[in-house]
Amino acid sequence: KPLVSLLSFSDHSKVIDICCGSCNLLSAANHVNKTLNCLGVDICPSELSVHDTIQADGRVYATEHMGEFDFALANPPFGKAEESEHSKALLKNNTIGIISSRLEVQMLVANLLLLKKGGTLLIILPSTIVDGPLSINIRKKLAANYHIKAIVDMPINSFQPSRIKCSALI
Repeated sequence: KPLVSLLSFSDHSKVIDICCGSCNLLSAANHVNKTLNCLGVDICPSELSVHDTIQADGRVYATEHMGEFDFALANPPFGKAEESEHSKALLKNNTIGIISSRLEVQMLVANLLLLKKGGTLLIILPSTIVDGPLSINIRKKLAANYHIKAIVDMPINSFQPSRIKCSALI
């Protein structure tokens, strides 16, 4: 909830999380503003979700719904390298110019594609994307094409039992 409270939601904004899992980020957003139109997309959405959810790969969903959302929220899976039909569909529609086989980077691109002009993304990423030497080209593309409002370093124990240093990028 503290991360989501950093966002300036307008009433009835369209909000999406394409790797929603148990919809924690969407629930936090809805707690901040009850008028939001929230949608969750996940390969295996939680049965406990109180939000509208769609079962789909978020990368494919993003290519079919580009520019439709005011806000995108994401805590994608980290550390997987993937070359699949889903990643190929994303690369085909990638107007951002960030290319990677890393799933978290593909989800970053997918979320950016979903946003309307002037939309806002809150995404949690491994800190190596934010400050690692191998991700400098990703950061250059983001800095050249987007306004970065905040980078929030998160406690290393944010996602127990894993101890992954991560940051939220808005």
